[in-house]
Amino acid sequence: MPKIAETARAARRDQIITAGLACFARSGYHATTIADVAARAGVSKGTPYLYFDSKQALFLALHEQWDCGAAQRVDAAVAALPGPQRQSPRAVLHAVAAAIAAHVLAESQTCRVLMEARALAAHDPVIAAAIRAADARMHQQLRELFTAGVAAGQWPPDSDPELAARLFTAGLYGLMAQWHLAPGSFSWPDAAAALAATTAPSLGQPRQAIEHAPATAAEPHDPAWLDSLGRSGRGRIAPEERGLRAVHQAVLRSFVHTGAAPGISSLAEHAAPVEVSRVLAELADGDFLYIDHAGQITAAYPFSALPTPHRVQISGGPTVFAMCAIDALGVSAMTGVPVVITSADPYTGEPVTVTVDGATSSWNPATAVVYVGRTGDGCAGPSASVCCGYMNFFATQAAATAWAASHPEISGGILDQARALQTG
Repeated sequence: MPKIAETARAARRDQIITAGLACFARSGYHATTIADVAARAGVSKGTPYLYFDSKQALFLALHEQWDCGAAQRVDAAVAALPGPQRQSPRAVLHAVAAAIAAHVLAESQTCRVLMEARALAAHDPVIAAAIRAADARMHQQLRELFTAGVAAGQWPPDSDPELAARLFTAGLYGLMAQWHLAPGSFSWPDAAAALAATTAPSLGQPRQAIEHAPATAAEPHDPAWLDSLGRSGRGRIAPEERGLRAVHQAVLRSFVHTGAAPGISSLAEHAAPVEVSRVLAELADGDFLYIDHAGQITAAYPFSALPTPHRVQISGGPTVFAMCAIDALGVSAMTGVPVVITSADPYTGEPVTVTVDGATSSWNPATAVVYVGRTGDGCAGPSASVCCGYMNFFATQAAATAWAASHPEISGGILDQARALQTG
């Protein structure tokens, strides 16, 4: 067949599939006829039969088109992950969830039409076979992913990969059903990220991690300069009374989900019946967050609303700024997902990148360390102004030592990678 004829035939086939989608969306599978599809496509009644044997075959072609598009989007999302994250089953799961969310949003009409396929499968063995085959492929890939995650220690050893795969799939289809019943009723990216974070027991939601974050335990012979670390990071939980904890957690969730501080007015419901301004003032006095002269939140440890040297890309989420190197290292433990930290050695200017996935990390350069310092007043004041600026990544121990020697007004010390990650 001449190439131009092949191209024309493919274009006509796509035209008929598009017309079929519109008819199925308008009238449903049973009420739609091939004549309806032909009329919608602007072709003669017999033309669709040159491409599809039946309405059922047209519907299945639409199903295959959806599956192929979703698979391509997932493959692209995983391929776009930085190298270390592609080796992390947990990071891959978040990429898969985000890709499916994007596919639903981009092809919402197709998704809505194909939700009917699951009801049709109860009475149509051919459609049922197609759905079972697609589900089996997805289930196998997810099961292998969860199995790899258990082997890598990212999920508890007693996790059931088979069950986790089914829960993830069921969650996706449940979200699709809710979305099509009430379009726009929730954020698909947020819902997909939450699903990926809660499918397996070890993946705590950011809210759970924030509410139940343990304080960092001190080592028996920690030097005095490590005291400053107790003033920031995930170990700090505001008291429950007077709306303090509710507001504090709402601020942290805003950073985790949007990368920015919330508007003050949005916090009123969390502060009630106390005035939100009073709650924020008390949180600032307790050094849980920092408020500027205009009354805006500029920091809520570990996050900064203003640019800092420490950028943290949350897997499946936004890029945020961390107040200091130690805070940046603690974001993965807080959110329960992998992160990639990009910073720079303040002495040499050399880039430093750290990929953190829970209790594991990968550092570039491999010689990187963290210097933890504080001003001579013993951190008497907000951490944002007297401590955070002196907790930085350095490319080498020699660079950190040289920087410290040039800043005699700062007292502190160098942490190796393991100790810095533990402290964060």
